[in-house]
Amino acid sequence: MRSVNILLFILTLSVILPACAYNKVPTPYESNISVENSNEISDLESNTEINASEEDNTSDESIIDESIDESSIVDITRFNLLSQFTDSLDEFTRARISENFINWISENCGPEVIDEILSALENNIYDKEQWYKLTGNTITVLYDKFNATNENIIQKQDNGDGITSMIFTGDISLADNWYNIKDMVEKNKTISDYIDSTYINEMVGSDITLVNNEFTISEQGEPLTGKKYVLRASPERLKMYKALGVDIVSLANNHVYDYGKAAFLDTLNYLKSAGIPYIGAGINLSQAMQPQYYIINGRKIAFVAANRSEKYIYTPAATDNSPGVLRCYDTALLKYVIQEARQNADYLFVYVHWGTEFSHNFDEIQQVQGYEYIDAGADAVIGSHSHCLQGVEFYKGKPIIYGLGNFWFSGNSEELGVLKIVIDDTGKISFQMLIGKEDKFKTVYSTVTSKANLLDFLKNISKNVYIDEAGMLTPLENHYSFSSNITDDSMLNKLQQLSDYTKQYSGISIYYKNADGLYYSYNADVKYITASTIKGPFSLYILMKADEGKVSLDTMIELKAFQIWRGGGVIKNSPVGTEYSIRQLIEYAIIESDNTAYKMLVDYFGVTEFNQYVTEKGLSLQLIEGNGYGYCTASEMAELYLDIYNYKGKNADFLIDCLLKTKYSVQIQQGITEYPVAEKYGCQGGIKGYHDVAIVYSPTTFVLSIFTLIDAESENSAGPFIYISEVINDINTALS
Repeated sequence: MRSVNILLFILTLSVILPACAYNKVPTPYESNISVENSNEISDLESNTEINASEEDNTSDESIIDESIDESSIVDITRFNLLSQFTDSLDEFTRARISENFINWISENCGPEVIDEILSALENNIYDKEQWYKLTGNTITVLYDKFNATNENIIQKQDNGDGITSMIFTGDISLADNWYNIKDMVEKNKTISDYIDSTYINEMVGSDITLVNNEFTISEQGEPLTGKKYVLRASPERLKMYKALGVDIVSLANNHVYDYGKAAFLDTLNYLKSAGIPYIGAGINLSQAMQPQYYIINGRKIAFVAANRSEKYIYTPAATDNSPGVLRCYDTALLKYVIQEARQNADYLFVYVHWGTEFSHNFDEIQQVQGYEYIDAGADAVIGSHSHCLQGVEFYKGKPIIYGLGNFWFSGNSEELGVLKIVIDDTGKISFQMLIGKEDKFKTVYSTVTSKANLLDFLKNISKNVYIDEAGMLTPLENHYSFSSNITDDSMLNKLQQLSDYTKQYSGISIYYKNADGLYYSYNADVKYITASTIKGPFSLYILMKADEGKVSLDTMIELKAFQIWRGGGVIKNSPVGTEYSIRQLIEYAIIESDNTAYKMLVDYFGVTEFNQYVTEKGLSLQLIEGNGYGYCTASEMAELYLDIYNYKGKNADFLIDCLLKTKYSVQIQQGITEYPVAEKYGCQGGIKGYHDVAIVYSPTTFVLSIFTLIDAESENSAGPFIYISEVINDINTALS
């Protein structure tokens, strides 16, 4: 009798439910839902339930013989067939598959969908994305529709091409008592006068734009006692969010509670009234933990946020019965939120307020916690709070954007990033940094020239990331490759082994070239800060001028106070006003790696002519005025040291002699002890850059350039240099 009831249930559905075209699934969501509050949307009517037990008195035989469509009978067996392949299904589908769900898909999307999935399983080509290809919806969205789930979900209008774009910015303040708004009011301007149109167009044109709402929104309350900086905006300022295309805000920060509980609750209510959902804060812990979901183009996206930005705690954590923010000093709660959201979404983005203010270097605790959030299920971790740009790191193929910096916050001059995330019609995610600067209250998108410099700067403070000229971010390991014009199979096999060895380290580039023109290039198109390796080529440039009679190496230069630099060297200990000849400064710069000596040379000669010299060679390196450092690849630096080797001018031996006498020789020279090695190391500190470039005077002279992001202070930091130089030396000897 039970089987007959099921058949009657299917028959009744086929009569009552409207017909659905294949690949077109009815939705329980309205296309443009108004947000009742930041964590809920209005209840929607659930699908009508049919009670299969309410039968008429027709005999079982007549139902089977006359009333049942053959396709409905086939539907009953589909679930049983699918159940045989549960081990081959993805985890989400395996946990939710049921007879009712399969029948619902068959009824609403067409039985062909299940047949295609079964065929893929039988042929071992099943992929979760096939649900989307067949129905225009992911299995996550299909399951929500099956259950008529609508809790905290906003349905966005599909844009027709299946591509979803999202924008994330850093800190923004619309506080009436803060400098940027004061400047705007005083000058009678609008937000569009301060924020570059490129950024506004990206924000307005994206499907979802998220900003960090770094202020409270209220007309009441008193500043928190003892807090130095407090930010409060009048409710009318929220109109500016509409001009910027803001869809959602994070409230998990250290200024949202600046004027106390009543003002904080006003903030929640004003955002609700404006139709702007929020994450990371709430009237209680449950609401602060609540993800905000969006469904767009048949995919479900989740956003969560948390705060760990205060050294001295002023902003309360939400509890079961009191308002506040979601804290993540202890990661357990946020990881739970991430894991829960991951179970109910196709994509999950975590926005965290953390890090040290005005430090471009991300902290160890940020790195450790970022890893934890990726492991818990985040597709990306995006940070704010530092008020300046921090680096990017890929971990297990997913990015941690440690700090986007200010978006529109102050009159300082600081680098900033706006993150653009795109999910294409195949479900693939891409990440792009729209780089710029905040300068004198204006948020400025980078020009072609400044963009290259800013992206080079970002690379230098990042780890395990490849950044192309458009700002696209990808894991560095995706670009690990080697090329060579060596044809000997046994040598190529050794080079492949060397490349495989090097992959265990995050960020190593190698370029080798010998006097016969044989070369090996591994990951050599990645730019690094030059650090002190640049002192060799810059010294050659000076010596070339001396050999042309344009300058005398005996010219004396006086030490000025501002030229005393930290780091290596001995001149920094000299009294201001001490004079050194250009020849002495080159010796100090090379042998002692003296930063103050190099600074004196850079200030005396400038960088314009040197930059022109390298440009004419077809190299991208450009030194920064007044700084003397820049960004280049391992291959470019090798070419510059080949110039040193090949130079035959009057003072050529002087520079080679300095390089042979360098006091910093714990890297390449330790791996090649049988030949003279003229080298120059460079160390920028931390993971910013630890390099060595050498001219090796073996029977067939060669140049070896090794650029890395290894921490020079870490255990066995010289180990990779020694191993690489040993292998390269062996190969060069075998080829000679």
